[in-house]
Amino acid sequence: MKNRQAITKLQAIIIAVILIAAVVLGGVYYFILSKPAAMRTEIKIGAAVAQTGSQAVYGSRILNGYNLWAKKVNEAGGIFGLPVKLVVYDDKSDPTTTKALYERLITVDRVDYLFGPYGSANSKTMASVAEKYKMVVLHPCACSAQVYPSNFEYQFETFVRGIADIFEPKAQFICTLPEEIRPKSIGIIYTSTAFAKSTAVGAKANCEKYGMNILLYEEVPEGASDVSGLILKLKEASPEAVIVTGYFPDEVLIVRTMIEMNFNPKILAVTTASEDPPDFIANLGEKVNGIIGGMYYWVDMHTDVNKQFVEAFRATYGEDPTAYDAHGYTTGLVLEAALKSLGPDKLGDQEALRECLLNIEVPIPMGTWKVDKAVVDEYKLHYPCEPRFVIGQFFGEEMKTVYPPEYADANFVYPKPPW
Repeated sequence: MKNRQAITKLQAIIIAVILIAAVVLGGVYYFILSKPAAMRTEIKIGAAVAQTGSQAVYGSRILNGYNLWAKKVNEAGGIFGLPVKLVVYDDKSDPTTTKALYERLITVDRVDYLFGPYGSANSKTMASVAEKYKMVVLHPCACSAQVYPSNFEYQFETFVRGIADIFEPKAQFICTLPEEIRPKSIGIIYTSTAFAKSTAVGAKANCEKYGMNILLYEEVPEGASDVSGLILKLKEASPEAVIVTGYFPDEVLIVRTMIEMNFNPKILAVTTASEDPPDFIANLGEKVNGIIGGMYYWVDMHTDVNKQFVEAFRATYGEDPTAYDAHGYTTGLVLEAALKSLGPDKLGDQEALRECLLNIEVPIPMGTWKVDKAVVDEYKLHYPCEPRFVIGQFFGEEMKTVYPPEYADANFVYPKPPW
């Protein structure tokens, strides 16, 4: 009996020690993350972005935007007098690696804030990690609804794409062309990535909404080396318009195969390829003529923030920014505005940051960033932003804006077949 009581007392002591240790460690962890500006020497922001692998083209551009924003902030004296320090790893375009790196950023590097990776699949894997530690993530390029489910409270989209599953601007544009030139049928090809699938879902929903006849809706494996069978099916179906959605290498392969097999629909729309016109032209040359794309940034956007951004980007990198450079930069602007709105006493306070982001409006190169509360309420998603987009079309080897009218410098036309 005495032994049993001794064991019980020992167990009670062990449990008490564990609870006290947990409270102390939790308090220390909270103190480290939320210590006031007076006790800080810098503001650490962590990210894992593809710099190698299949997504490196875009991940490197996102990183350009992050770095330019940090440079601008530090040259202006930092935030509350504190310099911004970016802690960045290469996730090698691998979602599993992304997840592990964000665990490291939070628990080992002990960053104050998190910027997201490139791509919906990578963002989806790391989101659960951030949720576990209740840390806000600002995602520069994640527009799949899977990243923002209702049980996730700390994921915010800064990519002005909106949620791809719900709204697809190229499909919207095609379906609302004047009746005399509007195509009557469409084919949708998408790769097996989370982003491409979401975009295809949004495209299909838009086409069905406007009564478009969908003749083909088909997936192609990401990284496929031969898509001739699929293009043959597309050619036999013969839709007047085609939307291709995937990452850059896959879209180039699909379009190139269409050229080789001499299938030239009235309208051909691509997704990521159109957001990097120089690389798209480098791959296809004059064959890009007439292709359209939905873009979520354009260098000639008429906003004061964009003029400042373009000037700074040219001075730093010696070239014009692409959409992905702008997405990274926008992510920094959103965090900066929120922190300045909260004040120095709230540095590291993730709950205060979350509440601020739900209500703040931030000037960005594309206009104004804010959470799309209509989508949040209707679809129970947390927290996509309001979509802003332009439609561009290649004229010769130059991309020109054709929609919306306030940004347009050319009118959409059915091009002469480029192949």
